[in-house]
Amino acid sequence: MKKLVVSLAVLLGICLAGWSVKSSTRPVVQVVADTVYRDMPNLAAAFSRNAASPDTTCVFARPDDSTELRLDIYRAAVDSLAPAGPARPVVLFAFGGGFRAGSRDQAGYRQWFGQLAAAGYTVVSIDYRLGLKGADQKKYLKWFGQFRKAVAMGVEDMFTATAWLTENGPSLGIDAGRIVLSGSSAGAIISLQCIYELYNGRPSAAILPKGYEYAGVMSFAGAILSMRGAVRFKRPPCPTLFFHGTADPLVPYQQIRVLPVGFFGSGQIAARYARAGYDYRFYRFLDRGHEVASLMPLTMPEQIDFLEHAVCGGEKGTIDQVVSVRNLDALQRRAPGRGNGRRPDVRQNRPTE
Repeated sequence: MKKLVVSLAVLLGICLAGWSVKSSTRPVVQVVADTVYRDMPNLAAAFSRNAASPDTTCVFARPDDSTELRLDIYRAAVDSLAPAGPARPVVLFAFGGGFRAGSRDQAGYRQWFGQLAAAGYTVVSIDYRLGLKGADQKKYLKWFGQFRKAVAMGVEDMFTATAWLTENGPSLGIDAGRIVLSGSSAGAIISLQCIYELYNGRPSAAILPKGYEYAGVMSFAGAILSMRGAVRFKRPPCPTLFFHGTADPLVPYQQIRVLPVGFFGSGQIAARYARAGYDYRFYRFLDRGHEVASLMPLTMPEQIDFLEHAVCGGEKGTIDQVVSVRNLDALQRRAPGRGNGRRPDVRQNRPTE
């Protein structure tokens, strides 16, 4: 077993250190259509909006005497263009950074928060403990233990933020009964891991109010860590939206697995959803890497469609598409988490269902 864990630790260490590892890219579910984004010749004009500022900042947890975890609230615009209908959910977001770095209020993310708020969705961006900060990836066995702990702490902090919002949301004017989890990279891992543990009845989910259900998940290049073989759910998970590059060298698009221990990317998770008949939407960015984790402004039309129809409208079914993007290398330089993170004004074909 020790050799097994060491082997997986080596693979995960290589991935999260930024070195390339080839994982299977064989399609596991049927792709129903292609989407090609338009060329964007005037990027300077496209990335023009300033970062949003939070309306409220609160401390939601003190895991120890020296640590305070905060959350920022970006309220939905009163004059938003959101159509009338069911109450809009709150988007609860965790930032990326390999469990070593990052922050809840990066300028690039705040551009995207402003977009969501303008569309009628309140955003709550949270701190979580960085369990790999200062970790030595050359000590593989120790590092793998730290990685497992980092994921577990992130899940605990996300669940704690949810519980805090359900208790304190009314006084803040927030309906925390309908939360959509979201995250980028490490934050996406946390979001998907929360769903995995909640819908499998794991003890970690006991932090949540009894019977609590999330309204949905939006994952930007995420994965699930399983010590028990392939990803399975004891009961159907909430509607899930996946974005992932098929050539992602950091968070695997498919899987890294050594016997029962595995790190399962969006491709493998979606395959499980497809076999079980769960509702999901997946946009596979053809031949693209981990930059997809930072391109939330580019995919706003798909996000809003998911939130309005799958989450608010309760529409059932699957959308599974390959996405080909022109000029993405130029976009990447201005994506969230890479400097100014300003918003592109992008239009593309609506997905074919």
